Amino acid sequence: MRLTRTSWLWAILLALSACNPDSPTPDSGAQLGRMTGQALLEGAASHEGIFLTISGTEHRAITDAAGHFDLGSLAPGTYTVVARKDLYAEALQSVEVRANQQHQVGLMLNRPAAPVLTAPALAVQRGHLRLTGAHFGHERRTTRVSIGGVDVEEYLAWSDTEVVVRVPGSLTPGMHEVVMTTGLGQSPAATASVRVLRQRTLAYAADWGIGVLPDNTVTVWGSADAQNDVTSIPAGLSDVVSVASGLSFAVALQADGTVVKWGGPDPIPVPAGLSDVVDISAYHVLLLALKRDGTVVAIGPEEAEETHVPEGLQDVVAVSAGAFHAMALKADGTVTVWGQDTLDLLAIPAGLENVVAIANTSSSGLALRADGTAAVWGFGAAYYDLALTPDLGDVVDIAGGEHHYVALRSNGTIVAWGNSAYGQTTPPAGLTDGAAVAGQAFNKSLVLRQNGTIASWGDSSPSKLPPPGLVLRVPAR
Repeated sequence: MRLTRTSWLWAILLALSACNPDSPTPDSGAQLGRMTGQALLEGAASHEGIFLTISGTEHRAITDAAGHFDLGSLAPGTYTVVARKDLYAEALQSVEVRANQQHQVGLMLNRPAAPVLTAPALAVQRGHLRLTGAHFGHERRTTRVSIGGVDVEEYLAWSDTEVVVRVPGSLTPGMHEVVMTTGLGQSPAATASVRVLRQRTLAYAADWGIGVLPDNTVTVWGSADAQNDVTSIPAGLSDVVSVASGLSFAVALQADGTVVKWGGPDPIPVPAGLSDVVDISAYHVLLLALKRDGTVVAIGPEEAEETHVPEGLQDVVAVSAGAFHAMALKADGTVTVWGQDTLDLLAIPAGLENVVAIANTSSSGLALRADGTAAVWGFGAAYYDLALTPDLGDVVDIAGGEHHYVALRSNGTIVAWGNSAYGQTTPPAGLTDGAAVAGQAFNKSLVLRQNGTIASWGDSSPSKLPPPGLVLRVPAR
């Protein structure tokens, strides 16, 4: 006689039951009850293959085509019966077993409800993205998440109401649709939107630099002394997505949204519990941390006015720290500036709107509009001719040096302007493979190339240049 798949499963279960010392025997004399029943699949013609268990016991059963099952004999007590089958929501029932009685259990496994999905306002390339909602399922099984049409490959946590994934590093910056599909034809996909920010894998201070290596650890180079020991990278620092550099401190943003700060002398510590950070910017004594909800945390000396974020500031999508001020770009294309009322940095040009990127030097602020024009204000705008901006159409990244600006076009070429006492506004001939620009370098310019190497020009003091052969992680743009 040929055995069906179900017959084989029943044979295995009976064998296991026979080997189980807890299974009752006819002559044991125990006062037992018996549990049988029927489990059905919503909308199905056959109910075969539903797997049933009794929590806290070794009892198992599998349904036949009619949904019938037999969980065997049990000692009196209250039990929870659990029924599971792929692509259906789990069903549970509490049953009180009494001696010498047979108990009929009825269970229905429903198609799961469509997931309800909520995403935060902001995320960062390679960073963790925490999705909340309902009906995700207690296990992922066939459910998939995509961001901007790119399938997520790394799932870090999963529950019915919260899912944590890693944003694909190949995803370009900008607004993207998050889609969760269950794999069930009857269950529609759930969608949400998130703005993905670019990683910052290269940063520079006056005399030293910091970068993210391809293995997502950090390297530091350049001048360092007892007052500025940024070369002692904290042990265990890993899974870094972005870096920033202050006057005498280094900063790393990890994929989980935490921030690590080190250097000297006596750097202001990161506030306890700071989390959910997606971007960082540092200059002089100021560190700005942009959180996934669009709010900003400023870290620096309490007496510094730039560390006091304006009350109610929200919907921020980019931050830029300055020597005496701080800048924030909001989702509506407007700019907010705060800090010391010096060098005319707080006097934002009237009617400034449709801004897509911000940067600054030590004495000026820059706002790039969507149409490729720019507004530059502050003392340095006139003194260093920074207001005489070139054509900035098709620019995808922008950064400010000490007294000059550097911009990257989508074709990989570079345009720079402002103070050029060391030739820092004259890019090398043939530089057409730029991937990102770094700001705050003193008397020089730096560009991260598509192959991960760094092109630099201007001040060529060997102690201030990246080491030969250095290769960094290249963010998608």
